[in-house]
Amino acid sequence: MIRWAAFFLATALTAQTTQGLITGIISNALTNKPLLEAQVTLQSPTTDTTLSTQTGPTGIYTFPQLSPGTYRLTVTKPAYQSRAIHTLELTVAGYININFSLRPLDALWERFVANTVILPNQAALSFLGPDLDPAYTGAFDPEPAQTGQLEPSLSAVMDPALIKTIPLTGRDVYTALAYMPGVTADTATGRSLGLSSNGQRPTSSNFLIDGLEDNNHFVGGPSLSVPPEAIQEYRISTSNFSAEYGRTSGQIANAVTARGGNHWHGLAYTNLRNDILNANSYQSNSKAIPRTPLHQLQTGLTAGGPLIRNRLYQFTALEYFRSRSVADPAPYALASQPFIASLPAGSIAAGLFQAHPLLTGQPPSQDGAIDNLRASIGFNRRTALTRLDYQPAANHRVLVRLFGQD
Repeated sequence: MIRWAAFFLATALTAQTTQGLITGIISNALTNKPLLEAQVTLQSPTTDTTLSTQTGPTGIYTFPQLSPGTYRLTVTKPAYQSRAIHTLELTVAGYININFSLRPLDALWERFVANTVILPNQAALSFLGPDLDPAYTGAFDPEPAQTGQLEPSLSAVMDPALIKTIPLTGRDVYTALAYMPGVTADTATGRSLGLSSNGQRPTSSNFLIDGLEDNNHFVGGPSLSVPPEAIQEYRISTSNFSAEYGRTSGQIANAVTARGGNHWHGLAYTNLRNDILNANSYQSNSKAIPRTPLHQLQTGLTAGGPLIRNRLYQFTALEYFRSRSVADPAPYALASQPFIASLPAGSIAAGLFQAHPLLTGQPPSQDGAIDNLRASIGFNRRTALTRLDYQPAANHRVLVRLFGQD
């Protein structure tokens, strides 16, 4: 069975569950009045994309609908000293409010030094020539910024570095719920992932991909499994959910897929597991049970880059998973040869026994005889994810994502 999930995000929607916001006010450092037409540039070193905007009469700048990641912010205006911040960490559904006070260039002479850098704390750092004069020192205070998230739930963000390094059961990012405070593993149930948040049932959960529901309502877990290589960031909310979520009292797991940029990047990986190098367990050795056969292959690739530079970007992830093993020995009741011979010719039962002979070769002499058998287990899974990001203007974006798994 093939399952597909498609997600389309219109740019007119301003309140989403994964995109972030960077905003603030640009003012004159001497008069504290807002600055009109100050140029604010936002760059993403990861995707090599650039956004620009200008302040209005109130001095406010805004960059809405931003994907989570690291950004570089630069503020310039003729006749004013420029300001820049090279590392701004924007989390999933987060916001950064940071204001800048630009100092007029003609005010630099009030300290009677021609070569001066004015730091954010208004301290002057003098220098001569290409190197700093060791006779002068200065303290640097970063621009004050207010950070938070756009919705009031109690949550934690798992950044890409953790997703790449921490062990994930079954390579499923949703299993990272087990690392969150207040989340415990419920071993008494086989439904969902077996994770309970704040004492709620394991089925009291809501799984999201890019803000779109990814729930398997039959077992109460995620419907589709996303490779960790295709995930940008991951936010886990455990309580105080806003109205836009709802439908759960346990936890909300919101995974954000990666996006392309202005340069092509790719990754190929393979993970092979085999019973040849595996030792047998103590319990199996004590019962003279041989090693469980295991042949497991997981391979995939990712690729992202520009289809139209500075406008249209794509990201694609493909993965193939194949596993072959056998179950532990279990008793089975088998049919006898006289019973099989007594079945009406042409019946469905007779056809099944003819097409699928008993594993032991010779049926027992009595009906219902017990024999220990090890059933074979085989599993194949193919996953494909494609994401397109179209950016016709600085504050307008369209996201289209296709996700299939069989």
